[in-house]
Amino acid sequence: MRTCRFRTASHIAAFAAGLCLAAWAARPAFAQPADRALLDQMPGRGIEYRMPERIFPLELAERLRHKAQYMWFVRGEVHVERVGKWKAVPLERWRELIWDFAPVSCTGCHTRPYQWGRCPFTGKPFGGAHVSEDDFVKTPFQARAAGGNIVYAREADMPPDYPARPNHTEMIPHLDGTERAYRFYVPAEFKNAGPEHNSARRNWFCPAGEVWRARVIILMRRVIPDLLAAVLIKDDREAAVTLAAVLDRIAEVYPGLPLYCMAKAHGFARGPDHKRYLTAAEYRSIGGRQPYLHAMSRDDFPPWYVDIYDDTYAKLYQGGWTDWMIWDTGTIAAAFDIVRDLPEVRAYSEKKYGSAAAWESRFRQRCLKEMSFLAMATPPTMGNTVHAYIKGAVPLGIATRNAEVFRKGLDIVETYMVNNSFPDAMAGDAAFNYAAMTQGYMMGLAWLNRHYGGVDLAERFPLMKEL
Repeated sequence: MRTCRFRTASHIAAFAAGLCLAAWAARPAFAQPADRALLDQMPGRGIEYRMPERIFPLELAERLRHKAQYMWFVRGEVHVERVGKWKAVPLERWRELIWDFAPVSCTGCHTRPYQWGRCPFTGKPFGGAHVSEDDFVKTPFQARAAGGNIVYAREADMPPDYPARPNHTEMIPHLDGTERAYRFYVPAEFKNAGPEHNSARRNWFCPAGEVWRARVIILMRRVIPDLLAAVLIKDDREAAVTLAAVLDRIAEVYPGLPLYCMAKAHGFARGPDHKRYLTAAEYRSIGGRQPYLHAMSRDDFPPWYVDIYDDTYAKLYQGGWTDWMIWDTGTIAAAFDIVRDLPEVRAYSEKKYGSAAAWESRFRQRCLKEMSFLAMATPPTMGNTVHAYIKGAVPLGIATRNAEVFRKGLDIVETYMVNNSFPDAMAGDAAFNYAAMTQGYMMGLAWLNRHYGGVDLAERFPLMKEL
């Protein structure tokens, strides 16, 4: 009976295979005229995007000086009071204000408090510390937590009975091949917590990391965008020199910074086994095979991503998904591009390094090269925040001469219109608020495709006229 069943199954399989072969032999030729017409409408097909030498050539800078256009492309507005605050900082002091380690924290995403570590002041989940813009400059080594508790970055500043005084040193790999000593206050019940992903080390409190986490948000959301806007919109040359000093310090620290996820408590990237901190060798090992830029699902992300709550791993950013990290790096790249050959910046370079070209060369090698490498391992979400990826990938690709990142940013506009829109222009996003976010931004960013590729998406995709 069993033999008969196997024989019958084999006959059915052979018959099915025969049908498939017959259908394949009788198939029509692939390249039919109708097929070609359909293929020509595929995103990016037949379009040659021209990557310019500069992010802000004169004609584009003029367009972006009109606020409505400008705000779609670059983060920041001109805040005269704030710009004056940043310009007042002595140039050499930016080395003190921008730090060279991860923003390690017991807190993570504000919508997921169940993932936070314990606060040493209250015993409750720690919601993070904060600094004001004035604090950023005037009191750089402290921040304030909920309830008014002060977090001190330096142990010498801590009172004798300070409940968060560090009692443990952990050596954590940095991506320049060195190890850095991080000082933690470790409660007794968590002293044996291991470095594996999502371990109880989320309860390890690093005062210096908490302060830096609060400060890096000001740096990325205020300092750099404010100065960039002042140069681009107002041609403020004093702001340009301040921006050059800020970028020079970033170039100094950027290569060694570890990958860190601000959405997770103790969010250091782990190695491929997810049980140890990521090393420089493991990070660099992805360099020869870069499938990640075009990842189709979370399973295709680099090995240091473990679950959906690993929003993004980055070196220097102010929080968010992978899209926002690329926007942050693109903002840094844009800041570099707008000041790199100004006479005042070349004079700054001459004074500091003895060569007018040294500052630009140093930034390209230490920062742009590293950002390009990380961008190739940071896929867009293709979700409601993907507009941020576009606004970062285009300037980042231009500044780093990375044609693949540049093209990826531009192709997304088309990809979204094809895959996320019904013929009547109704968005395919399940949530209406997500649809409004994404469609609105796509309409606002379609000029990029026209500017760099001569493509009128309203003609290419008639449904855009409906929008």
